[in-house]
Amino acid sequence: MVGSAFQPGKAAEAIEKIEDKELAQIAQGEYYFFSAQAERCVETIKDYLDHDDVMLRLSADMLYTFANLTLGDSQAAQHTREDVHQCLTRAWERARADKFMEPFIEYHGLLQGTMEVCIRKKEPEMYKKLVDGVLAFSRGWMKIHNPKTQKAVTDLLTPLEYSIAMLACRDWTNQEIAEHMGMSVNTVKHYVSGILEKLQIDKRDKIKEFVNQ
Repeated sequence: MVGSAFQPGKAAEAIEKIEDKELAQIAQGEYYFFSAQAERCVETIKDYLDHDDVMLRLSADMLYTFANLTLGDSQAAQHTREDVHQCLTRAWERARADKFMEPFIEYHGLLQGTMEVCIRKKEPEMYKKLVDGVLAFSRGWMKIHNPKTQKAVTDLLTPLEYSIAMLACRDWTNQEIAEHMGMSVNTVKHYVSGILEKLQIDKRDKIKEFVNQ
């Protein structure tokens, strides 16, 4: 669906006109995801998680991951993480040759820590440049977003802390976050404690008041 053009209010009709049944199914899953129907999204695309067509599979992977994050099912969300990691790694390898960093900077939050997993340890200098970009972009975005909404997104956290915070407030356990991020459980505990201290809160379920969801 994201690759289609249609008039506002005509998304459902645009999907019906897609002749390829498999692409239409993925588009339907996208429609459910973007219209906040996470359960229907999962049911629609789950059969494509092992599809031979890599583009269909990766589209299903991303939808399945983010929809299950919304549903609070961290185990299901992590089911496809290896495919997602491989996808981002390949994308980074292609983008790096021309220093195309902006897409990774702008979508840092949506990547849910995947950038940290794939780039932070392997290329620390490049990761630092990406982090600088994330900070600059997010601070500019907050200046527009925060005054116009009832909930202000925090600017107190580093990009790595923010990624952990987003997972922690979605009911991921420290063990699950550690496995996803490639850290030890103790390291995750340290980061979560630091996040709570910076935000001046006493419970991790209060983190959601400070991050964009």
